[in-house]
Amino acid sequence: MLHALEHFLEPAIAAALPNTVTVVTGPYEPAGQGAVAIYARTLAAEAPAGDSESDGGAYLLSIHTWPADGVSQDFLIPPAETGELLEVEAPPGKLAAAGSDYFLEDRTIKFYRAPAAGTPAVRARLRGDDAAGWQRRRPCTIELELGVWAGNRDDADARLDIALQVALAQMVAVPVLELDSIIGADVSLRLLSPRVWLSAMKRDLHRDPALHHASAQLEVRGELDALVARGAPAPIGVIEQVVVEEKRQLRLIDSESIDVLAGIGPVSTTEFAGLTPPVGNLRELADLDVDAIADQLSALSVHQVRAFVRQATTVLAFPMLPPLAAAVLDERLANLAALSPANLATLMGTHMMSARFLLAKLDAVRGAVTADALTRLTLRHYL
Repeated sequence: MLHALEHFLEPAIAAALPNTVTVVTGPYEPAGQGAVAIYARTLAAEAPAGDSESDGGAYLLSIHTWPADGVSQDFLIPPAETGELLEVEAPPGKLAAAGSDYFLEDRTIKFYRAPAAGTPAVRARLRGDDAAGWQRRRPCTIELELGVWAGNRDDADARLDIALQVALAQMVAVPVLELDSIIGADVSLRLLSPRVWLSAMKRDLHRDPALHHASAQLEVRGELDALVARGAPAPIGVIEQVVVEEKRQLRLIDSESIDVLAGIGPVSTTEFAGLTPPVGNLRELADLDVDAIADQLSALSVHQVRAFVRQATTVLAFPMLPPLAAAVLDERLANLAALSPANLATLMGTHMMSARFLLAKLDAVRGAVTADALTRLTLRHYL
């Protein structure tokens, strides 16, 4: 949950600062080098007034997503998904309001305005059978710190001003922040309706006399929504979602060696191979709990490992592909990335917006892998 907030703010803050400024997330200790750190320090939920009388009953939760072409307004809930519709997000992370943004007709979600094109573009939460467990919603507060280290006071002040203003502006429209689900645990943990306050700013001398330090402390207040379910899953909802996740694990790209990532060399691969458990492929790296293995690191820093985890996640987070001819599936990613949106749309038999979206994803992958990997990998790796 804390890293989700950090990673939400990181791209915008990094884009607003000069390219020469390093932006990191999480705890940071400068070693003679300036940086801007986004650090969600703690999350504290208010204790319930009583015991557990305010807890709600648990249920099996099903998540279903749809792609959108920017034109279609109707999204049919598949027959296998028989659960009650709880919420709709369009795009994922932004709650759509029932009645003003969409309405439900039979088992079809009907939007008044077509959702923007994307894959996925619409996400629904459906309530399945009752289960053992609990549901709880409590007010909570996240302590967020923006820290800046620079070679002189003016640079530290200027960079903090930029980071603070960008963070405040970004927090006006925060998406639902949610822990990534894992197979075998029916747990949903979300931060809803976050609001931000600036609580303090300070400047001080760093123990390294070459660095000046400035920081801002913010409080992010919202509601922590938790659902913990345990029980025999019904054939609807949760089991369907687990099957989808298992299919994702079987993709060729998931088992690709981590040395396809740009910046990973023999030292890095040896370090990852020596972890317990060892990390050798992209899926293992993307799922790595960095905090849990931090004390095993010797050749790499925690920040370097987090950067590699983000690279692996970028490579694996590829859009769902429509049915494609074998010749298209076997086309190298490097060749596809060089096409214009119009030519890619023609090749794939898809809409221009979908082609532009795919090109954006290809560009992200191109920045995360080596040139050799880009000329070897194909769309078939993502099936």
